[in-house]
Amino acid sequence: MDSNTSVDDMIGMPQFFAKPATVLGHPAVTYSSNAMPLIPAPDAKVGPATRNLVVAQDPKAPGGRAYEFAVFHQDGHSLDDATLNRLAETILPTLPGWIPAP
Repeated sequence: MDSNTSVDDMIGMPQFFAKPATVLGHPAVTYSSNAMPLIPAPDAKVGPATRNLVVAQDPKAPGGRAYEFAVFHQDGHSLDDATLNRLAETILPTLPGWIPAP
């Protein structure tokens, strides 16, 4: 999804513990959060754990527009970063506005 939050924004928010990364030559960050369930179970406190990836749309502008991926397993296990990166590497080049790295 197209995100209003930039890679630089995520690095500047210590509460997310964002870890710098690179995807297809673009600045990126990964972090973990919890999904918000649309219909929460009566005993559920939070939604499933997600692994998130924010990737700059332009490889030269980490403070500009970005794409964000949030992925979770239904069984509650966290997705590993290598799988998340492979998913992004497959999808990003197909998105409108994607600027390939030189």
